[in-house]
Amino acid sequence: MTSQPQVPGAAAVYLDREETILDDDHTYSIYVRLKVLTEKGKDYANVSMQYGNDSSGIGFTVDDIAGRTIHSDGTVIPFTGKPYQRLIEKTHDAKVMEKVFTLPDVEVGSILEYRYTLRLDDEWFWTPTWYVQQDLYMRKGHFLWKATDKPLEDAATQQEWKGIAWTSVLPEGVAVKRSAPPKGFFASGEILLNYW
Repeated sequence: MTSQPQVPGAAAVYLDREETILDDDHTYSIYVRLKVLTEKGKDYANVSMQYGNDSSGIGFTVDDIAGRTIHSDGTVIPFTGKPYQRLIEKTHDAKVMEKVFTLPDVEVGSILEYRYTLRLDDEWFWTPTWYVQQDLYMRKGHFLWKATDKPLEDAATQQEWKGIAWTSVLPEGVAVKRSAPPKGFFASGEILLNYW
């Protein structure tokens, strides 16, 4: 593969992108497999993961980082380094950090593959915001949210959440697949979006 007909001249293309949120584990996992098509596409070897916390210390951490470069001849070069950590922004009540790493020995035609996990503190949950359309064309995508069946309270109002609402703007032929809701919810407990 040397190009993507839908986006002539593209620097790179997502072969697969998966985002999985597991509420009961308090994790948000990202998996990316992309193909470098031009010299400019080699810039995607630099992977940046942002995370942060507020003044009470509640926030995200990043771990389970792994990656590798796969050359056109099948040679695999694993990422063996340690991500660089830096402060992006700090205010009186929040701090945003970034972990950065570079996949090794990237050339035009390489496949870049990496994964990492964002972990949220145990007493917090979050709903997904997925941007299916990104700066690169996506050949295949898989987005999964497994909501908890535990009772949840809004931190500001102390009111229990009784439902899940969502909006979506999806391309033709793509739909949200719903499964049985968890006890006490009126909407889907697991939301799955497959995109091809």
